[in-house]
Amino acid sequence: MLELLSVLVLTAHLLAMNLATATPLIVAGLHWWGATRGRDPLAVPLARLSAQAIVVGVLLGVVQLALAWHDHALLLQQAFELLPVRRYWFGATELIFSWACLVGYARAVATRQAADKTVSAWWALLPFAAATNLAYHFPPLFAMLGVYGTRPESWGKPLSFVAALGDPEIGGLWLHFLLASATVAGLALAWCALRTKQPDHNAQRGTLAGGRIALGATVLQLVSGLHLLSVVDERARDSLLGGDLFGTLGFAAALVATVMLLHRLASIALAETTLAELRGTALTLMLVVLCMVGSLQASRRLIHNQILNEEKRETTSELSL
Repeated sequence: MLELLSVLVLTAHLLAMNLATATPLIVAGLHWWGATRGRDPLAVPLARLSAQAIVVGVLLGVVQLALAWHDHALLLQQAFELLPVRRYWFGATELIFSWACLVGYARAVATRQAADKTVSAWWALLPFAAATNLAYHFPPLFAMLGVYGTRPESWGKPLSFVAALGDPEIGGLWLHFLLASATVAGLALAWCALRTKQPDHNAQRGTLAGGRIALGATVLQLVSGLHLLSVVDERARDSLLGGDLFGTLGFAAALVATVMLLHRLASIALAETTLAELRGTALTLMLVVLCMVGSLQASRRLIHNQILNEEKRETTSELSL
């Protein structure tokens, strides 16, 4: 039961952080475009949505950490100790900074628009700073904790955050997360374009742009996924490709759901769409992430059990001597 809850919570956490990471870049682009050609009504609602996603993502992350600690406290502790404590305090500060940038941008721009004042294009720097800050610090940090938790040979050795970015598995997970964030952000743009009261041609332009962003990012995800599969731990790859029933079934289901998602995104990117169609696409995306998270959790659980069993055997052999 806890394993299923962990998969659900991690799925929701990743989707929230996907939304929080890439959507501010779209906000920055919309604002810059709007400041030079007229106001864009989507920038402020998307900024508010991103700020809310940060809060939800952090809360879900705390719950997920508690669930993971319940199952694998020893392995997670070893991974956490690889980086200095100041790195985590610094990360908390960076989260607050990104949230403050988005909230400050939304309030300032909305106030100036309500007063019918000119809004400078330079306000776009706030959501841009929020997005790049989140993208640089958090996806690789949590990828490091997950990956190095399965590498006992690295435990007890100080780890450099910058040096670890060059690890192929860390880099692959980082890139995959960023592309997933672009997919979620594209759908968020299309959703807001339909929900915001504006002329039909503006709504269509927003949905087409959002659909194309999401479609392009998903296609690139397939390429990055193949690369990631080639650089992950051999035990994890074997789990996904037949070594573990749940890992293999989850991976296969994710591939099937991805094909369905591509079909839906193509229809949004090439023609008019409706809220009902967007809801179906969003549910398909959630299914893809859920299946991938389930397969990843199954492979990590297999590796963790192998590590714990090896440590038990070593402890038993030492005691017997």
